[in-house]
Amino acid sequence: MDLRLIVALVSDDYSEKVIDKAREMGATGASVITSGHGEGLKPHKTFFGLTFEGQIDMILFIVEKHLSRNILEGISEVAGFDSASGS
Repeated sequence: MDLRLIVALVSDDYSEKVIDKAREMGATGASVITSGHGEGLKPHKTFFGLTFEGQIDMILFIVEKHLSRNILEGISEVAGFDSASGS
């Protein structure tokens, strides 16, 4: 069996949508690592030294190779990876 790992870093708002879409496309499960944070092209805004940033979830999918491309494209569409910066 030839497997692939798909890692999706998404805002916690999108986690359920991404998992549901991946299941719809053939994934059989996912592992979610919560409370992540990071920095993209633009630094996060701060106010009196406090950083305003949303919670990021890391979602891990181990899928069969022949399903990986469709799953990746499906979750990309749902999470808006191509249209929204930082999504």
